[in-house]
Amino acid sequence: MKENEISTGIYKIANLKNGKVYIGESFDIESRRTQHKKDLLNNSHINKLLQNDFGVYGKKYFKFEILQEYSTKKPLVTQAHLILLEDAWIKLYKERNIELYNIENSLEEILNGNKLLQIAPRMATNILIGQIQKYCFCFNHQTHEFELEEVNSIKAYLQNSKGLSGRKNKLIETEIKEYIKENKLEQSFYNVI
Repeated sequence: MKENEISTGIYKIANLKNGKVYIGESFDIESRRTQHKKDLLNNSHINKLLQNDFGVYGKKYFKFEILQEYSTKKPLVTQAHLILLEDAWIKLYKERNIELYNIENSLEEILNGNKLLQIAPRMATNILIGQIQKYCFCFNHQTHEFELEEVNSIKAYLQNSKGLSGRKNKLIETEIKEYIKENKLEQSFYNVI
């Protein structure tokens, strides 16, 4: 990263005492780090589990680290990819049996309509759904980062989304179909059903 350049991507806050981790995404990681620090020091952090442990162990046992920088020239696509990347990192840490402070699944909350994206929520959600259809992030063990890989279906994601009710699943499928139609995408490429 060049001086005065804003770093966009995925970060973690690690508790050096108990090994628990908080994973987040941001368009401006340094500003986000500053906000986390301010909230934790003021005992006002929204994540009560993280706040509680910060109060117990103190500032010196918490480390902020960038996991992966990621950005495209298109802010909406970048936002969609950040949500997918955050989800991929969380799943990787869970697979490694590392306990997380993360309470909610942002990707699931957005797809369920319970959380809005920062930029142009409706459009960004459509793009997010489109990106779920087109790509997934796969961990590269040589670079220790996630890379985009093309996929041909979101069926597997929908089947693995335990938190999505049947009604929400149908709403998502309908929205995906509308997105495909509006963007004149090849229907056979996206196996929704």
